Amino acid sequence: MFLEFITSNFALLCIAITMIFIVIYNMRGYSRENHYAILIIAGSLILSIFGFLERYNKTVTLNIFLTTLFSFFGYVVRPLLVYFFIQLVGKKVKYQWIFYIPLIFNLIVYSFSLFVNVDPLNKFAFYYTLNEGGTELVYNRGYMNFTAHVVGMMYVSYFFVNVVRKLNGKRKTDSIVLFVAGFFVISAVILETFNLATNLLNLTIAISCLFYYLYLYVQQTRKDALTGCFDRKTFYYDCKKLGKNINGVLNIDMNGLKFINDTEGHDAGDKAILKISQIIEACAVRNSYVYRLGGDEFTVLLINGKLTDLEKMRDDIKTKTKETKYAVSIGISFDENKTMDLEEMSKIADEQMYIDKDNYYRNSTLERRKNPR
Repeated sequence: MFLEFITSNFALLCIAITMIFIVIYNMRGYSRENHYAILIIAGSLILSIFGFLERYNKTVTLNIFLTTLFSFFGYVVRPLLVYFFIQLVGKKVKYQWIFYIPLIFNLIVYSFSLFVNVDPLNKFAFYYTLNEGGTELVYNRGYMNFTAHVVGMMYVSYFFVNVVRKLNGKRKTDSIVLFVAGFFVISAVILETFNLATNLLNLTIAISCLFYYLYLYVQQTRKDALTGCFDRKTFYYDCKKLGKNINGVLNIDMNGLKFINDTEGHDAGDKAILKISQIIEACAVRNSYVYRLGGDEFTVLLINGKLTDLEKMRDDIKTKTKETKYAVSIGISFDENKTMDLEEMSKIADEQMYIDKDNYYRNSTLERRKNPR
């Protein structure tokens, strides 16, 4: 029995072990991704165990109550796994409790089937009967049998609506990855709904979870540890990759960081850099990429954009920074005809940034560093 379970779920067990290793190795305190990744792997394994025990009792012990119980757990866990998946790949929403309503309704519907000796309650969702020869239990659909499938489709539909919205945003690569991962899940839901496959969802969600988690892991290697912006190494790589598609550069340098470090300490300086990076990311337009080149230096590359995009980013960053106790200097460069190389555009943006920095320190009591940057 144990060997049969191992062989029939070998792929899932391999994925689970891989995910556990990645999560433990990558775990630095609590993170939303780690939390839901663990729940998905645990849920997938539990669903496989329930499915195996359901089939065993259905064909070997012929125990109607135990078979019904394990089927009940399967119907409850399936939409829960889909919920965990959309939480893994999405952001926390304001009214989180709304997502619990379909899960609770699903739980109530299938709990009626546990009353195996109470007719017609036991026929509300599903029920089992012995076949004519008394050799196997036969599964019968009830009035509300498709509830779990409908709930799962509701969650997946919500997920795809958000993916389509993100496709119009500035993180198109993220959206494509989400679309692929979500496509795996919705395919499994559809196949199980129309009885074209059984016990497919647990393995598919585990694969999608691993796929998305590996993508996040790769993205982390390209990003600055403090700010989450792309790092200098990624900047040089993207400059070669994007080439002539880059037609705008926005250079940002923080003002007064030395004063903050000297008077409040380097932790306060890191906090200031993080805040500025968050403002820049929030103001970045579609098809723009934010990089931290080092210290308090940031660069934004605009891909096939417009001058108004650069001007909007510059003005928005200035406006939002004024709402804090920090200050930045900004310079922009735009090449509509794409005749300049990136070095020329960066030089022009730097010159504008130096002028902005001169104006700031001319009207400030802060001491300027010897290095203009």
